[in-house]
Amino acid sequence: MTAAGWRALLLSLCAIAAAIPVLEIFLQYGGPMRSSYVGQWGDTVGASSRAFHLEVLSIDPGHGADLAGIRSGDLIDIRADTPLERFWLFGQPPTGRPVSVRVTRGNGVRSATIVPETITPLRLRLLTPIWFGYMWIALFAGIIAWRRSSDPQMRSLCLLLLAYAFWENTNQHYISSESLPILILAAFANALGALAVGFWAAC
Repeated sequence: MTAAGWRALLLSLCAIAAAIPVLEIFLQYGGPMRSSYVGQWGDTVGASSRAFHLEVLSIDPGHGADLAGIRSGDLIDIRADTPLERFWLFGQPPTGRPVSVRVTRGNGVRSATIVPETITPLRLRLLTPIWFGYMWIALFAGIIAWRRSSDPQMRSLCLLLLAYAFWENTNQHYISSESLPILILAAFANALGALAVGFWAAC
């Protein structure tokens, strides 16, 4: 590929990498009734030794999972949930979008409905500088692409910055959607974190 071709490709990727955090800031601040579109469960979940189950690791008092009666140590059976709801269970659901889950506690099984709440102001204050940081990364990658796209080492550095930006921007805890293809695309882009290590070695 010619230097001009590399420049066009890299600058296009830089534009996308810069646009994603802008979209994420909008989703956090521009949701329904001026609340965050990206909701919070009010719990953390992790892998379980039981197949197709997530273990509830912690609960935030007064939030959606707590109000639904979920407790630490409960197991959530994901088999009854749609693929879209499974993505939400591993990441962030839209604010106010109820999700029904089957909960196992000891020998008992019951249904619960979790209504995700809007993101807290503290979380917004902590995350917003991070998104601006990702925009800066895209800007630096763009400067490298514009000025040094003919240099293979500089192209590797630019690709490293872009892979890192895509990896972080598509973290499942930053993004939510009611479209399954968008969440699948984000999960695919999130896998670029492994490539960032390879580009780092090349640099």
